[in-house]
Amino acid sequence: KKCIESSSLWSFGALFFIASLMNGGTAILTGLLPTMLNECGYTLGFGGFCNMLFGAGSSVGSITLGMAIRKIAPDKLILPGFAFGIALGAFYLAAAPLSAWYCIALFFMGMLLSGEYPVLVALSGTARGAFSPAIRSALIVGGAWGIAGALLLPAGKIAARFGLTASLAAALGLYAAALTVAALTRRKKDVHFQK
Repeated sequence: KKCIESSSLWSFGALFFIASLMNGGTAILTGLLPTMLNECGYTLGFGGFCNMLFGAGSSVGSITLGMAIRKIAPDKLILPGFAFGIALGAFYLAAAPLSAWYCIALFFMGMLLSGEYPVLVALSGTARGAFSPAIRSALIVGGAWGIAGALLLPAGKIAARFGLTASLAAALGLYAAALTVAALTRRKKDVHFQK
C-alpha cells in the first residue's frame, strides 16, 4: 500500500475566500496609501515609492514562501505571516505621519500580507473542489481580484465619511478576516491508502 496525502490544507472555496479578502486588503492599501501620505504632508511621489516598497516585499515574500513551502507546512507560514503583517500594518498607520523612515515597514508588510497570494493560487490546484484545476486557477486569480476591485467602492465611502486612515484600517480588517477564515477552515492533511 502507498500512502497518498492531499497537499492542500484548505478546500478551494476556503482558498478563494481567503484570497478575495487578502486581495481586497491589498487593493485598498495600495489604492489609498499615497493619498493618505499626501494628506500627512508627503509628496505623491513618495506615496508611489511606498507602494513600490509594498510590491517589492510582496515579490520577495512570494519567492521566499514558494521555496519554504517545500519543507514547511503552508499553514505554519501563512497564519503567522498574516498575524505579524497585521500588527506591523497597525504600527505603520500610527507611525507614518511621524517620520518617512517608517516606510521601510511597508516592505515587510508586503512580504507578510501579500506574499502568500501566489501560494494560495498554487494550493488551489490540488485543493478539493468541484472545478478542474484550470478553472480554479482562473477563479482564484480573476475572481478574487474582481472582488478586491469591488471592495474599493465601500473603502471610498468609509474614507469620505471617516477619513483615509479609517479606510486603511478597514484594509487591515480584511487581512484579519482572511487570517480568521484561514485558521477556522484549515484541516489536517487528508491521508488515504492506495493499493
